[in-house]
Amino acid sequence: MVVSGDGIVTSYGGQGWGMTSTATAAGTTTLTTISTIIQIFTGTTTQNVQLPAANALGADLCLIYVIKNQSSGNVAVLRAGSDTIDGDTSTVLTNE
Repeated sequence: MVVSGDGIVTSYGGQGWGMTSTATAAGTTTLTTISTIIQIFTGTTTQNVQLPAANALGADLCLIYVIKNQSSGNVAVLRAGSDTIDGDTSTVLTNE
């Protein structure tokens, strides 16, 4: 839970603060409601990232992830169920 200077409270449920670095291995990383907010992918191959369902914490709460591709392959971010990512079923992050 975060309280800003103006008293607005933002709840992140059980989501872990911090960063996780994963070496790509042509596999799938499944994020959960307790995964760290920052996810960094390194390595020399591709990786899929499976998001949790948008309603995983309930209708009034949200999950926030920062996903950074520092690998030489693509990282595909995949939706859960019928959720969408900006109207699409997935998005691909190239090395930035």
